[in-house]
Amino acid sequence: MLARTLEKSDPLLYCWSSNYADVFNLFPVGGILGKRITQVLSPNAQHHAYLGTTLPHAQVIEQIIQTNPYVRSTLGVLPSTAEINQHNFNYYGALENFQVYGRQVGTRTKQVEQDARSLDWFLTKTGDQGSVPEAQAAIVQNVERSPNFQLSKAWNLPDSNTLKLYQRRSLSVQVQPITKEEIKDRIVLSRVTVPKESPPGVPVPVTYEWQGSWEQLQSGLVVLTWQNNQLPTPQFRWLHDHGIGMGALHSNLVHDTKSSFRVVEQTAMLPPANTPTGIYTLEATYLTQDGQTYPISVPPVTLKIDPVAPHTTSTGIRFSYSTANFSNGFTQRTRRTRSRL
Repeated sequence: MLARTLEKSDPLLYCWSSNYADVFNLFPVGGILGKRITQVLSPNAQHHAYLGTTLPHAQVIEQIIQTNPYVRSTLGVLPSTAEINQHNFNYYGALENFQVYGRQVGTRTKQVEQDARSLDWFLTKTGDQGSVPEAQAAIVQNVERSPNFQLSKAWNLPDSNTLKLYQRRSLSVQVQPITKEEIKDRIVLSRVTVPKESPPGVPVPVTYEWQGSWEQLQSGLVVLTWQNNQLPTPQFRWLHDHGIGMGALHSNLVHDTKSSFRVVEQTAMLPPANTPTGIYTLEATYLTQDGQTYPISVPPVTLKIDPVAPHTTSTGIRFSYSTANFSNGFTQRTRRTRSRL
């Protein structure tokens, strides 16, 4: 009320009082008198500056980047307190050229298993968890006890609790620079690893190893077609097209885009449930941003689809699939998604 009166009667005095109100908000005097002064000069808000021990937000982001420096990562932040939440870590990740994104996951009980399988990085803490749903305790337990995760680093918090950063033991995308002698003019698919056989309609773990210049690795797409050429025409096939590194390659440390790198993707694909029994081989094509294409040489690899084959499970592998069923001239596209086996 006093602030409004000052604004009308003496604008200069009102400006002075507003400035001091900001000071009292950020750096409170304390005591009953200090609170009353702040309430009079700025009755609608009190935003006190944090003057305690420095929190380890920047160190968490630094640890993720140091571990996987050429990849853009997503951090699952499981607590939700005023100091430790997804928004704060998303902010600090943005300060590092948006290389790390903070996200809240594990909010629904029926999706806890999928959420725990969907990210490489998770953050937990001891003590108060803040404003979290009932499912949060389940995903914390899942991550901390899972053999697929390991503790990357821990920090002591000012309230005597501990902040813990967990990473997947086998990261989904791994990138390494290679020597100039190995530089290729075009993308090279140097290795493909799949099980010998699998039933249709279930995720199949697959590892792709790519080599090439950073420019081509980051900017283009690979169209991967698994097909059975022994079947009568028309062919039956499914697609596993995606950006190399699942589109997560990050160039913050790359000063020469012509330099050469090796990218290993640990992922999976989903042959449609109606895939005919047979031996399937891989055909690869590189697609540039301007629509140009060229074929990619594929190392020898085959996959037998058989309804009675055992299902190969690997709980540490994320999968990204885009399937297309080409049969009798009819194309049926299924959804594109990411999860883990």
